[in-house]
Amino acid sequence: MNTAPLNGTELDLHRLETPFTQTRVQRPKQVRRLMAGIDADGQRVPLVVVAQGERFVLVDGYQRWAALTRLGRDTAQVEVWDGPLSAALVQLLARRQGRAFEPIEQAWLLSAALAEGLSQRALATALGQDPSWVSRRLALLRALSEPVQEAVRQGVLSTWAASRVFVPLARANAPDAEALLTALRSEPLSTRELVTWYRHYGQANRTTRARLVAHPRLFIQALQTPETPATAHDPERQWLAELQRLCRQLQGLAQTLPPLLDPRPPAATWQALGTAVAKTAQTVERLRQPFQEDAHVVRTATPDDHRTARQGDGRAPDQPDPGALAPHGTPGADAGRAATPAQQATSHALARTHLDAARALLRDAGERGADAGAAARAP
Repeated sequence: MNTAPLNGTELDLHRLETPFTQTRVQRPKQVRRLMAGIDADGQRVPLVVVAQGERFVLVDGYQRWAALTRLGRDTAQVEVWDGPLSAALVQLLARRQGRAFEPIEQAWLLSAALAEGLSQRALATALGQDPSWVSRRLALLRALSEPVQEAVRQGVLSTWAASRVFVPLARANAPDAEALLTALRSEPLSTRELVTWYRHYGQANRTTRARLVAHPRLFIQALQTPETPATAHDPERQWLAELQRLCRQLQGLAQTLPPLLDPRPPAATWQALGTAVAKTAQTVERLRQPFQEDAHVVRTATPDDHRTARQGDGRAPDQPDPGALAPHGTPGADAGRAATPAQQATSHALARTHLDAARALLRDAGERGADAGAAARAP
């Protein structure tokens, strides 16, 4: 395509036609930065337009055009391309400099080029891409409903969240997907928060799902609420709370692992991921070790032992034998005597009470960490 500068390099903004506004994701923060830069230093990068008779169609520079319009400017510096719109769209997609288009923006531009009369094969050839690349981009549009595409266009959803959360949610429960989208328009969630929300949604029952869909922001805020300060004086509860938090994090990593590894990252990144997973699994294994060593002792307690402990001298099961230790740790009269079976059973039962919950959490966390490590090491 030939390019020819417009006489004077300036064009009245009211002469511009903007039919491709819908092919861009709106970025209010970027527009505000452009406004500040243009206001301070003037317009440095021209808009790209295509001349069609007396018409001038804006092809590239929609963020700059929005900034100029909001500043109340009457004219803009432009670079004029001669030729059909279809060729201009292809050249725009093939450009390597400047801001990279998101996959959904590429899909919108491809769809616009098809509307100008190009075929998918001609597009692929002109762009130097495989025809399957064009097909995958267009399939993204077919998978996303128009309301979801509009939410992406307005910045309510990222392309990743739209394809990885809303597509499967809409397939499973279209009304819930619509209700969630309505809620997000007033109280948006980040992509990370939405992934967390979707993980809990998949594990919830019907009643809880209804609340999650109606108030997604409230649910995320509840997850982020700090634990009660009472746990500071209860180290066992505090430790269990930290383990529960760790389990939630590991579950989140397991959920996001498949898209992370498809396509497989570069070799250096792959090795770093594998090393991190292996170190995490080793840390979890070190935590499990003391409980594994104690497991055979806990299993030696029998129902008769527990009954004997309850029928002893009337002390509560968790009270020590007063003769075992004198005040300040000095040996008592029975210090040299071996513990009776009833005392051993009492100690074992107490250990079971305090450790069972922690053992279950550690087992789950260890298994998930091991699974994640195996997945990361898989070719």
